[in-house]
Amino acid sequence: MAGNGQGYQGYPYPELVRRFRELGAQDAESWAKSESGENIPQLARFCLLRGTWRGINSWATSDTWIDSSLKEGTRGGHEIFVKGGQALRRLLDAGASRSDLQDLARLIAFNATFEVLDRIDDGYDAGLEDDYPGWRLIETMDEKETARTLGGLHESLLE
Repeated sequence: MAGNGQGYQGYPYPELVRRFRELGAQDAESWAKSESGENIPQLARFCLLRGTWRGINSWATSDTWIDSSLKEGTRGGHEIFVKGGQALRRLLDAGASRSDLQDLARLIAFNATFEVLDRIDDGYDAGLEDDYPGWRLIETMDEKETARTLGGLHESLLE
C-alpha cells in the first residue's frame, strides 16, 4: 500500500482493536497492528470495504431489484436496463428461481466491485499516455485529508 502520509498516525493500537471489533473484523488485532505499525489507514480501508460488502450482499438479501428490472425491460430507456430486464424475464420464464437470480446478481456485483477497486488501486488508465491525470483515494478525518492513501482495496475485498 503506497502513499502512507506523514503526520496523522491514526488511533492508538488498543483503540484500533476496539473499533475493528465493534465493526465486526474477523482479525481485529491484525488490522490494528498493520495500521499502528506500518501507518496504513486500515480502519478507513475496512470501513470502505465493509460498506461495499453491504452493497454486494444486498443483491442476495432482497429481490426488489428483480421486479424493478423487469419493469425497466418493458418500459424502454437506456439499453442496459431494457436488455437486462428482458434477460431476467427470459431466465424466469425458463424456470430460474428468484433465489438463483439473487445469487447470480451478488456474484456479478462482487466482480464489478472488484474491477472498480482494482481500477482505483491502479491509480491511472494504462491505456492512456503519461500526460493524462491519475487518481488516488485519500483517508480523511474530521473532513480533512490525512495524506494516507487507501491502496490494495481489491486485495482485501474477501477479508
